[in-house]
Amino acid sequence: MHRRRFLAATGGRHNQDSYEAAWEIAMGRKVRYPAPQYDAPVLLRLQAGASHRVDGSRQARLLYCLSGAGAIDGQDWEAGAAIEVARGESALLAASSAAEFHVIGVPVFDD
Repeated sequence: MHRRRFLAATGGRHNQDSYEAAWEIAMGRKVRYPAPQYDAPVLLRLQAGASHRVDGSRQARLLYCLSGAGAIDGQDWEAGAAIEVARGESALLAASSAAEFHVIGVPVFDD
């Protein structure tokens, strides 16, 4: 990871992620990060044979399969799979064996 180092207005040094620095230069303003929605990781657990509709209507979702196997909209997944449900879409997650996912809501940077 590259970082940009500069003197802050307070006179001390400040490190900034290079992607964030480039974004701010390109957009001409500071990045405004949304407030955190959760104070702990979100886990989704499914029993064998269970299904769950993943809703991406307000924000994209990333799911990382920690264990288990099954299919999402007919496409097979297993432990170690990463699944994206784009903003504005939804997908049916069906477990053929007990499964656990780490669920990540992708921040929305609308103005």
